[in-house]
Amino acid sequence: MSERVDKKWMEKGLGAYSTEAILGTLSHYGVQVDEAGFKALADAEAPSPVAMAQRWSQGWNATGPFGRFPLPAAEALWERWLPERPTPFQLARELAELLNALGRHAREGGPIEAVGEALGRVEALATRAPGKDGVEEAFVDEAFGRLPREAGWAFDGATMDLVRREQLDLASRWAALEERLYPDRKGLASAPVDARRGDRAEVLGRLVAAGGSDQSDMRRMLALDTLAQMEAWNEVRMIGMPLLDKAEAADDFHLALAICERLGSALQELGDQEGLKALEVRRAKIDADHARAHPGHHHHHH
Repeated sequence: MSERVDKKWMEKGLGAYSTEAILGTLSHYGVQVDEAGFKALADAEAPSPVAMAQRWSQGWNATGPFGRFPLPAAEALWERWLPERPTPFQLARELAELLNALGRHAREGGPIEAVGEALGRVEALATRAPGKDGVEEAFVDEAFGRLPREAGWAFDGATMDLVRREQLDLASRWAALEERLYPDRKGLASAPVDARRGDRAEVLGRLVAAGGSDQSDMRRMLALDTLAQMEAWNEVRMIGMPLLDKAEAADDFHLALAICERLGSALQELGDQEGLKALEVRRAKIDADHARAHPGHHHHHH
């Protein structure tokens, strides 16, 4: 194959070049690809263009304009050979649109219909994204990795926001999307909607069970966060304390500090001064242990 991409590709974009030229350039720098092999890799080990490009970059020795060729090449070939299969980049773009529509509604009273329409586009993409029980974790991480960190927080808080605005149908769809993108959150993301629609006590019981010691740390922390969002402060204290004990015993400083933050809010709201004092002592100790374990490491809260 003699056809290759020329040096102008960065200005023109790879859309202007034939598939042969893209393959010829990859081959010139030592990466042999054909359509069947590309699809097989996408099925097995490289569920996104970024993952594909990372494989190709091992041993990639081009410099100058071709030094960064693998990712755009992977994206271009993906669009041509797997057009029906969404990419994390597309998911990131649709999520950004969705969060913008929600932000406009919240700040300027923008149309709620725009939120519903944008949500529909993300739902459609998520249905087609790779993954058996929900969307593949690496795919979701890569999509959110292309957005600012605030986007993740806005996404996580949106179900509760919509419940507060009495937009229960949208809240319910948002929670379902969240549980599809994050299968760990099954039954948790929808809790605020269920509590508003039905029996709050029953829902809090479900969350307390999800925060029990027989559950994974991830799930316990999610239950704690959900209870804090719902301002169920007694329950936050109830599942937060044993979770803090466990994190502290395991020297999991970041988790312990995150739990301290939720517990601090709960004890404050419950007016438990004794508990707050004791928590401050523990937090100071965790901070000190953390500093000793990672000298020169400034802590950050997630």
